[in-house]
Amino acid sequence: MVNARVISFSRIWNNTKLPVGKTTKYSKQYSVVRRDRGDTVKQKKILMICSTYWNSPIQLGDHHLARKFAQAQWDVAYISNPISPFHLFGGVTSDLRDRFHAYRSGGVKDMDGHIWSYVPGALFAAQNKLFLRSSWIYHHWQRLTLPNVVKVVSQNGFAEVDVLYFSEPRQAFWFDVIKHEMSIYRVADKYSSFLVYNKEVQKLERLLTKSVDLVLYTAKNLKCYVDDMGPKRILNLPNGVNFFSLCQWEQTHS
Repeated sequence: MVNARVISFSRIWNNTKLPVGKTTKYSKQYSVVRRDRGDTVKQKKILMICSTYWNSPIQLGDHHLARKFAQAQWDVAYISNPISPFHLFGGVTSDLRDRFHAYRSGGVKDMDGHIWSYVPGALFAAQNKLFLRSSWIYHHWQRLTLPNVVKVVSQNGFAEVDVLYFSEPRQAFWFDVIKHEMSIYRVADKYSSFLVYNKEVQKLERLLTKSVDLVLYTAKNLKCYVDDMGPKRILNLPNGVNFFSLCQWEQTHS
C-alpha cells in the first residue's frame, strides 16, 4: 500500500543518524543555509526530482508518493525534467503546453499548498539525440536554465530539506546543491532498457546510486541491477495499490 511506503520512509529517516551535509562549492553560490540541530523543529520538507511532470495524464509512483507525503503534512517540491526550445520540433502538444504553463507561472500548487511542482526551462536539455547527448550538457544543463532552477527552488523554500528524493538520474546535480538530511534514489525500472539511456546517463546513474544514503527498488528482479551500481544501502519497496481510492471511485460510478 502507498500509505505503508510513507510510513517506511518516515521510519528510515527518523532512525538513520546522518551527519549534516558538508558545504560544497555550490552551497555558497546558492546561499544554502546549514541546519542547526538545536533549532526548533521545522516543517518537514522533501524535494522530489522526477521525470514526469506533475499534471501529466500518466501518473506514476512518484506522484502518489508526493500526495501521501503532503497528506502527512510534509511540504513537497516536485521538479520534473526541463523543457527547451528544441521541444517545439516535436510539435506543440497538450503535454508541452501544460509543461510550459508550469514553467511560465513559476510553479503549480496542489494539495492545499503542500505540493509545489515546477518544470525548469533551459536553452538546452540533455537528450539522447545529436549534440544534445554531449557530456557537458548532461552535467551542466542546469546552468542554462532561465530563471536559474536552483535559485527558483531556493526562493520557494527548499534550499534545505529533510529528504532529497530522486527517480531521475539525469538530474543528479541536485545532490551537490541542496542541503539534505537524507537522500534516496528510487529505481522503478531498469533504466538501461529505455531509449534515453546512453553512456552519460549510465555514468550519472552510477554516481547517484553510490552517493545517496538509500536506494529503493520496486521489483525483486531489479536487485542485481541495483547491486551492480555499488549502493550504500538498498531496500525493496514494492509498488502498491490504493484500494481506498478504488472503492471510492466504484461507489461514485456505480
